[in-house]
Amino acid sequence: MTALLKQNITPAPHSIADFQPAFFDMETGETYLSRFSDGLIAPVHILEGLPADIQWRADINIVSGYIRASQFYTREQALKVMQRKS
Repeated sequence: MTALLKQNITPAPHSIADFQPAFFDMETGETYLSRFSDGLIAPVHILEGLPADIQWRADINIVSGYIRASQFYTREQALKVMQRKS
């Protein structure tokens, strides 16, 4: 679990099944919640809230997905979890 996930974070009101849009940095192993440029948690995937050194390589080493219960899920993994619930 990264330091960013250890923070007491309240899910965005529009999160689905407690999945929060997030990004995983394959180079460092760090996970980042999707945020607006002002730091507020975003309900969708937004690159502007990522640290500047990550934004420029977002199309190379950054995977978009979701965080749920401090665990990162790719979009495909999150979909499978949701399908199992229905």
